[in-house]
Amino acid sequence: MLRLQQHLAESEDRSAELEKQVFELENLIDAERQRGAEERDRYETNVRADEEMNERLREELERQRNMMMQLEEATGHNSDAASYELQENIREKDRTIKVIFLEYTYNH
Repeated sequence: MLRLQQHLAESEDRSAELEKQVFELENLIDAERQRGAEERDRYETNVRADEEMNERLREELERQRNMMMQLEEATGHNSDAASYELQENIREKDRTIKVIFLEYTYNH
C-alpha cells in the first residue's frame, strides 16, 4: 500500500512537471507566432514602401523621358532658350531623383 502511495505521488509529481512543460511550450509557441506575425508585418510594410518608391521612380523617369524628347525637339529647332530651360529642368529632376534615391537607401 505504501509503495502504491509512493508511486501515485511520483506520478502526480511527473504529471505536474509535464503540465508545466506543456504550459511553457504553449507560451513559446505563442511567442513564436507573435514574432512571425510582426516579421510578416514588417516585411509587408517594406514591400509596400519599395513599391511606392518604385512607382515614384517610374513616374520621375517618365517625366525625364518627356523632357528629353522636348529637349531633342527644342535642340532640333535651334531654340537655345528653350534648350537651356529644359536642361535646367533636367538638372532639377536629376537632383529630385538623387534625393528620392538617398531617402530610399536611408530607409533600407
